[in-house]
Amino acid sequence: MVKTFEAVQFWWLSHELMRIEQSLPPAMTKNWSPEVRAALTFALNQCTTAGLGDAAILPLYSVGAELERFDLTLDYETDVRPQLKAARKAIEVELGKRKFVYVTENFVRYLERDQLFGKEVYDAFPAARFDLKEAGSAVACGLNTAAGFHLMRAAEVGLWELGKDRRIPLAQKDAIEFKQWGAIITELETEIQKIQQWPNSTIKEEAHKFYNRLLQEIRAFNDGWRRHIAHVRKSQPPPADEDILALSGHVERFLKTLATKISEGHYTDVIWK
Repeated sequence: MVKTFEAVQFWWLSHELMRIEQSLPPAMTKNWSPEVRAALTFALNQCTTAGLGDAAILPLYSVGAELERFDLTLDYETDVRPQLKAARKAIEVELGKRKFVYVTENFVRYLERDQLFGKEVYDAFPAARFDLKEAGSAVACGLNTAAGFHLMRAAEVGLWELGKDRRIPLAQKDAIEFKQWGAIITELETEIQKIQQWPNSTIKEEAHKFYNRLLQEIRAFNDGWRRHIAHVRKSQPPPADEDILALSGHVERFLKTLATKISEGHYTDVIWK
């Protein structure tokens, strides 16, 4: 699971803590308390969300504790300023212990997308949601092998639903999710060929086009991608960016086409009417 990090927020936080640290007058008055408290609240939220831990968070609580006992004798130079500086430095140290992945502007649109292929696919195939979101984040981070793996898992959900729609024997036996793609594709080919036996009509032509287009995509996934991604090959390099984007486009087209007539638990008639 990808963990996002708002770098701009931490840049602003460091700037704000330093500004307050340098700007507060030696004889601190209660007028400054709300501003310091607001900065501390923001800092605590950011550090907690980023999981920086007690090393960064406890110094912030120390500053807050000083403000809680605020009275006319509170001295900024000795009571507040050192605590503010310690808190800022602690945050910087904790951030320095971590590594952050940079996502380029062109790939940000793929990161953490719940509806990577749109609302229609999201609604039609709940079982594919996790893998599609992970695929997008993997593409954004340049993890192309992982992206291909998740895309194939999402496409597999569509393959299962297509098999259930055509009532192939594996689907009737409730065993489709445990079978190899090759076996599913073979049974799909047999069932889709039966469309030729339907009475001649525009509905027959529409169904023939619909199913064969989907079958063509599935064969391409299986032969061109799934077999290679699913097995370790010493000489196999990770897919190039343009290749994984092309695969993403194929899976998107497959699932979007499928979603126009089929979704999880909702299928067409054996013979269209």
